[in-house]
Amino acid sequence: MHYYCTLLRFLLLISSILLVTILHLTSAGYSSGPGTDPYGFGNVAEICNSPISVTQYFSPTWTIDHPELHYVMISKEQLTRLTQNLHHSVIVDPIRTEDIRKACFTSTQVASTNGANHTVTGFGSLSLNLFVAMSGYPRVFHSDPMFPLSVPNLASMSFSNRETFVVTLICHDDGVAGWVVNSPNWSISDEDIYAVSQHLLSLGFNMDHAVILDNSNCGENSMNSDVVTPMKPHRKGNKHRKGLLHL
Repeated sequence: MHYYCTLLRFLLLISSILLVTILHLTSAGYSSGPGTDPYGFGNVAEICNSPISVTQYFSPTWTIDHPELHYVMISKEQLTRLTQNLHHSVIVDPIRTEDIRKACFTSTQVASTNGANHTVTGFGSLSLNLFVAMSGYPRVFHSDPMFPLSVPNLASMSFSNRETFVVTLICHDDGVAGWVVNSPNWSISDEDIYAVSQHLLSLGFNMDHAVILDNSNCGENSMNSDVVTPMKPHRKGNKHRKGLLHL
């Protein structure tokens, strides 16, 4: 019995060492790992350490009614990977702020057996197709690599008001975490941004690595950032809204 306990402890120790080594080697992510850093973010990668979180009362009906969803908020690491995926290369030339304001990232989905076929578009003519498969758990999905040098990932619908936005957590198979906020509209209100920020903070994400995408140049019915609903006062102030990067 003592022998088996000792062996078990040894195997657990080896497993933990291997896990730490893997996370250490992959923690840099694309932004400071292979390829280029088109936005000049530097090392903004975060490690997958939050549990898969699924909205308790989330109903996907509204997303079915709106098969076209726009990217309104995104983590810097995920924005870098999305940009590389759209270019089908980790080598991407520097991108100016005025260009990202015309990127208009959009995802359309068509239901298929055991998943959905997604087409993501951005920067006008760039696009990529990927199949998002159901994992067997409610609202948790697995995505294949978007291009040969990319990595697959596990994604979960984490937070939504069931009307204007859904937060998706992404854990890439190289150990790097990301997140994205999609909406049937081109922007969301300051109240929604605040709620999303608080949710992500509670999961341990660094909001200094968050980007609010300026989609005021996108679509015929785009909402300019100057006319979104003002955020209600908060006893600790609205510092998380002010500190977010707008692109």
